[in-house]
Amino acid sequence: MKSKLYLLPLFLGLAFLLSCGEDPIDQTEIVEVNNNITEATTWSGGSIYVINKYDFYVDADLTIMPGAIIKFTETGANMTIGSGGSITANGEASNPIIFTSYADDSKGGDTNDDGSSTASAGDWGLIDVGAENAEFTYCEFYYGGLGNGSTIEYGSNSQGFVSNCLFKHNLGGPSGNYFFGVLHSEANPDNFSVTNTRFENNTLPLSINADISIDGSNVFSENQYQGIFVDGTVNDTTNWGETNVAFVYTGQNFQINDGAKLNLETGVVIKFVSNSEMYLYNGINNLSSNYNDPSEVNYTSFNDDTMGGDSNGDGNASTPTVGDWYGIDVDPYNRANYADWENIHYDSGSVS
Repeated sequence: MKSKLYLLPLFLGLAFLLSCGEDPIDQTEIVEVNNNITEATTWSGGSIYVINKYDFYVDADLTIMPGAIIKFTETGANMTIGSGGSITANGEASNPIIFTSYADDSKGGDTNDDGSSTASAGDWGLIDVGAENAEFTYCEFYYGGLGNGSTIEYGSNSQGFVSNCLFKHNLGGPSGNYFFGVLHSEANPDNFSVTNTRFENNTLPLSINADISIDGSNVFSENQYQGIFVDGTVNDTTNWGETNVAFVYTGQNFQINDGAKLNLETGVVIKFVSNSEMYLYNGINNLSSNYNDPSEVNYTSFNDDTMGGDSNGDGNASTPTVGDWYGIDVDPYNRANYADWENIHYDSGSVS
């Protein structure tokens, strides 16, 4: 009887060692999202949320915690913020929030339980902010862009910001005369910003309204169309500081209106697509004092890869030529006074 009592600790110790040698049980919770968000909701970190619902709407406040992974299926390809809704997704540097494809096994494992699958750009659609509010900090976005190419789209009356995020392997791209970045914003300039964000290996990274200020904190790497693609007019004071890539004006008439000013930091390049031009309604007063210094600022053709990289996405297939764009009209009321500065390249200087 005494010997049996001595053996009991041995059995218990052996059982403990065996249990320690086994693979840990996966405790990750997978949450199937089949209904709209209609009341204030929090998605927890450490869980995977699979969007199954077609036309999935966020009609109330959705808070997403650090470490959460959101995967989009073919059926649930989009997330739209409806009237009164919002998204607050504040991750952490060491624990980001992930938005990715259902087929992406590298984030959260084999959620679709198919053994092995490979995700591709355009597997899912976009997060449509509409006219509401969305805040993304330390978030990562992969394989979006099904549809118009954008992975996040801020509408003209929206609010929010994107900070310390990563966009990688998403689409974006041209659609006729329109250019959609993986992050696309027509937002009010005072209510939107993008800072300290990396755009890597996307088709087309970022498209903005001309009134939106952009500093030099973002990083652009190995995107097919290298650039910040701009449309619209400048109506107030706007500051452009990005020098890693060019600002590409994609419309026809880049207007800087009465009382407005475009401040350009050292090293900024502005490119113009075919048949486009810049109108300075207050003349040179519409630009910062370095406006005509080629060591500070340059204005050139969309086809010019020597400044700001390959913005038209064709590798080395195109060569810039004189007349690629019209030029800079410093007296648009008379439409007769085109600038002839040293830092204007490949323009025609006249309207045909």
